[in-house]
Amino acid sequence: MPTSAIIFPILAFLLLLPGGLPAAEPAQPAAAELGDPDREPQPEGWPLTDPAQWAYVNLRFKERFDIALPGRYQAANVDAATGAVLPSSWMNQHATLIARLDGLTSSPDIVLIGDSITQNWGNTALMGKSLDAIRPVPAWTTHFPNYLFFNLGQAGGSQPAMLWRLKHGGLKGTHGKAVMDPQLAIVNLGVNPLIASDNYAQMAVGTRRVAEEVRRQLPGCRVLVLAVYPTARKAERVAPLNAAVAKELKPLTDDPTSLITYLDIGAHFLETDGVTLKEQYFHDRLHPNELGYEVISRAIKPTVDALMLQAYGGRPFPTIAAPTEVAGARNAPLHIPITVEDTAGAADELRVSAVSDLPALVSEEGLVVSGQGGQRTLTLMPKADQGGVARIRIDATNALGQTARQEVLVTIGDSLPPLVIYGDRYENGWKANGGPDPDNTAQVRTGAKSLKVTHTDFRIDAAKGGGADIRNYRSVTFWMHGGDTGGQKLKLYLCQLGGPFAVMPVPPADKGTYRKVTIPLDAFRHAGGTDLNGLMLKGAGTTNLFIDDLTLDPCNPTRTTP
Repeated sequence: MPTSAIIFPILAFLLLLPGGLPAAEPAQPAAAELGDPDREPQPEGWPLTDPAQWAYVNLRFKERFDIALPGRYQAANVDAATGAVLPSSWMNQHATLIARLDGLTSSPDIVLIGDSITQNWGNTALMGKSLDAIRPVPAWTTHFPNYLFFNLGQAGGSQPAMLWRLKHGGLKGTHGKAVMDPQLAIVNLGVNPLIASDNYAQMAVGTRRVAEEVRRQLPGCRVLVLAVYPTARKAERVAPLNAAVAKELKPLTDDPTSLITYLDIGAHFLETDGVTLKEQYFHDRLHPNELGYEVISRAIKPTVDALMLQAYGGRPFPTIAAPTEVAGARNAPLHIPITVEDTAGAADELRVSAVSDLPALVSEEGLVVSGQGGQRTLTLMPKADQGGVARIRIDATNALGQTARQEVLVTIGDSLPPLVIYGDRYENGWKANGGPDPDNTAQVRTGAKSLKVTHTDFRIDAAKGGGADIRNYRSVTFWMHGGDTGGQKLKLYLCQLGGPFAVMPVPPADKGTYRKVTIPLDAFRHAGGTDLNGLMLKGAGTTNLFIDDLTLDPCNPTRTTP
């Protein structure tokens, strides 16, 4: 095998690691091409209209404020001649975020600013739609039910990258079109530059300038700067960076008129020795898992709530109470009781409204709020002959603009039994498309057989022309056994005839025992799916894995009622 055939895959792999390889210092373009190297041809605004600006951002260059700062963009992947932005570039993601900003009809309460750790507050399960259908991780909705957020997080981001994005439409959208007027911005930046630099003072300047830029564009917005969380990667650099940021921000945090607050919650991620990382809160010793986001939520909640109260002059938010889960039959109205209160005014003055995240099941016209005072009723009418699961958000807003929110999970469907895909054999027209041994008799959970997977790239297909109507089912359930090693990490792909349509992560398999796995079908439903005719598990196959009792769970109205 030629040496290059070995070297190139290795380099490609390294470049996919968080942060990639530090870029070689590029040759500086001629002054005539870029002008003053400390000034951009188009220092602010979106879209980029100056041809010289396209050339500027398309370089792999050392980012600048007034002074050189650590961290680099990847090449913007822009055709300098046409201005066309190539897919998967950071510029393409930036443009997509701005399009979402432009589409807002009301302002979020909180804007999140950061890198991949911030971006992952949103569920990016939809293939190709991670920016169009972001749903917060459960920790957010549990601890911050009253606050809607807009996520500006971008993987690989640094302080200079974020400052560039904020100045070029990242808060105001196209020509200032966005209706952004949040009460709070939460900033968490700095881990990516640690990969290649220990210039903590310059990184701290960058963090301060990001906070100041938010305040410049949004004068009434408070800013909460979070310290970089502990990590196993470049761990020795985290504390010095945080110390430098705290020092740089101190003149601002000491001045209450600056509306800038600094908070370090890193101790929550360390053992009692103050050094050892609590790895159970991370999926790769850098990015938090759901438990990690739960830790973050609990740790920042007192500060976030206090800052939000300050924004409203100390007046408490209204309260709202409704069932968290309800279910009903197709083609029948469903009545959901709501209780609201407001210490800032009379309950009669509260505006109560509802919105569905799945208009194909429950449209805006199918949600009607009636009643007055503290007792209201939401009458929900699903679309004709439709079934499925929708999340209904109920808002109660007072005259000050404070809004209490609650999400109700609504299941609409006829009474059906679970649809068995595999018990001791494939059933109901489902069959394997290679991969697992369907007649395994070792590590059986129920019955006499289970699926034995020796590599984790296989597909289970419905019979030709068959499939399951997704509107009748709310989740996929199966039991997974990790064999003698455990820890296998998989993703479940939901398929139509054209191939994979949506993907959801699967919790790691347990060693030596079965674990029940339930994957909601939301990703498929929200991506527009109707007929589910394939399931595909993919991952890094190394050791034996066993799967048993694979079913689709129906949307049964008898499960719960208001």
